[in-house]
Amino acid sequence: MSMPPSAGPGLDLLPVLARLDTLLMAAVDRAGATGRDGDAGRLPREPLLPPSPVTARGEPGPLLAWLAETFELTGFDVDVLVLAVASDLDLRYERVYAYLHDDSRRRRPTVDLALNLLCGSAAERIAARRRFAADAPLLAHRLVTVAGEPEPLPAHAIRADEQVLRLLIGESALDSRLAGCAELADGTPVAGHPLARFTGPAPRIYLRGAPGTGQAEAAGALAAGLGLPLLTVDLEQAANGPVPTGEVVRVALREAWFRRTALLLTGVQPAPAMSRAVAAARTPVVLSGTGSWWPEPPGDGVAVVPFASADRGHARSGRELSELAFRVPSTFGWDDLVLPPEPVRRLRELTQRVAHRRRVLDEWGFGRLLPYGRGVSALFTGPSGTGKTMAAGVIAAELDLDLYEIDLAGVVSKYIGETEKNLERIFAAAESAGAVLFFDEADAIFGKRSEVHDAHDRYANLEVAYLLRRMERYDGVAILATNLRENLDDAFLRRLQFVVEFPMPGQGDRERMWRRFLPDTAPVADTVDFDLLARRFRLSGGNIKNIVLSAAYLASANGGRIGMGHLIRATHDEHLKIGRMFDAGEHPVAG
Repeated sequence: MSMPPSAGPGLDLLPVLARLDTLLMAAVDRAGATGRDGDAGRLPREPLLPPSPVTARGEPGPLLAWLAETFELTGFDVDVLVLAVASDLDLRYERVYAYLHDDSRRRRPTVDLALNLLCGSAAERIAARRRFAADAPLLAHRLVTVAGEPEPLPAHAIRADEQVLRLLIGESALDSRLAGCAELADGTPVAGHPLARFTGPAPRIYLRGAPGTGQAEAAGALAAGLGLPLLTVDLEQAANGPVPTGEVVRVALREAWFRRTALLLTGVQPAPAMSRAVAAARTPVVLSGTGSWWPEPPGDGVAVVPFASADRGHARSGRELSELAFRVPSTFGWDDLVLPPEPVRRLRELTQRVAHRRRVLDEWGFGRLLPYGRGVSALFTGPSGTGKTMAAGVIAAELDLDLYEIDLAGVVSKYIGETEKNLERIFAAAESAGAVLFFDEADAIFGKRSEVHDAHDRYANLEVAYLLRRMERYDGVAILATNLRENLDDAFLRRLQFVVEFPMPGQGDRERMWRRFLPDTAPVADTVDFDLLARRFRLSGGNIKNIVLSAAYLASANGGRIGMGHLIRATHDEHLKIGRMFDAGEHPVAG
């Protein structure tokens, strides 16, 4: 493992900056000889090296030499890097660059300036242009960025990467792209810790288990055993920030490498992109997450360590989830669903997708198409009482998972940022507990984004954007239910894998419900006319379930059997409850 050498802050840059000064002053003199006014404020600085007119490249210092060897940089590449770094060290370089560009707006070195300054002939300039290709070392390894579309390449500005700059000048602050999600601390020795057996130069370990069961302590023990500090990056927090998660991972890996630290990535969602990034790591990496590592079994040098028993993690996460949501007992089966064939087919496909995703995503390789998450999300839409909650329970029972209904009143907050925090706790606990999440009346949270008229609208839109990203990353089953599909944001609907329509039942289905909701053990009078009940009262399954239960209590209080009078009375009361007109026809309501 090649680590950056230790060097005094900025000492590598002194000789190369002196050479750059000589080149720049010569270029300024040539520009002045063509009649351009001024001398661009030559760089009056304390002598860095004894003055010399020689502009030949000398031996770079240890850090620049290490960068050149590690990233296969040519002498020209190193000069370009120094050219870009200089303007971040001294604003007088910006004035010189603007003067040489003959444009006060161009205060960063451009590709054209680099080619003219560092090449001695037109042939050299043409050959050196290839060093700014996307697959050339400077850009491929993101040591510099070259930007300026739609202008031609020579007009593109060159900027040194933040990490490279801080490495060369010895700056201690963490990369700004890790702000809010990273911290650096010394490793903490733990005598006899099981991770002590990982003694290689760059071990890569995935701790699979429920969050908060000691992964940070384990990573600290590993770092201490290797004599390294520990950089910890929380990918769940990073997902709420402006930098894409994949970029955060890349920056974190190089930050740990350049700083000579071990790295702990928490909240990891195993995926092909993550596997490739970790496989190329140049520093010890510990990852923690709840999902299975990809690929399984690992073929990328990653050691998977089960962390805390599944029962312990499941129980802990289940308790946490119970504080945030209501656990719904799954007592129904497929035969209890009274739906047309099409929604039943879609529900079975949803269940099969969960059951077979390991084979399809991992063994067959389709997981690479889902870099943000491998879970299953669905929308159940239809009028109230049409079986959406029951269907969610059937799916959870089929998959042998717990079903949790989200209490929206306890999630949505008037305080900025609190709704996201509440939802993040729910998703994190559900992933660890292996639960199915059921958001009833989901349009209350995932509503249509509005036009921005004030700060409240801006925050509401940011909240929806966060929810869209978090749903994509959720590695579980999330079912959203709404009575009003049109209230949901179109962008959100595109991210859902299943949309299942739950229609109001027709007469035949209503008759099946009337019969099925009356248990075989219940005393039912022979005079009950199920056909009449189904034909006359256009009700949902939820309404019919309420009616037969109310009728049973009425019959029990009368000491008799459940008859038409009890059912009509209960039907009348249900109509009043939902605000609908009631027509009993030839069966008057019993007093």
